[in-house]
Amino acid sequence: MNVKLGKVYQHYKGGYYIVTDIVQHTETGECLVVYQDEKGGRWARPYEMFTEYMDDLNRYRFTEI
Repeated sequence: MNVKLGKVYQHYKGGYYIVTDIVQHTETGECLVVYQDEKGGRWARPYEMFTEYMDDLNRYRFTEI
């Protein structure tokens, strides 16, 4: 899965988020996805976790809408 800036994604628990940036962690070099909810709350999650397929639930953590 490729994460796209400006696209809306639904979390498997139901929330909707827009991806605002993809950044690099200064210490580890890890790629992070920055996303925001409709109230303006912002979060960052490792790219690998954002795009992960959860075998136990048979679905992706986030799905593009």
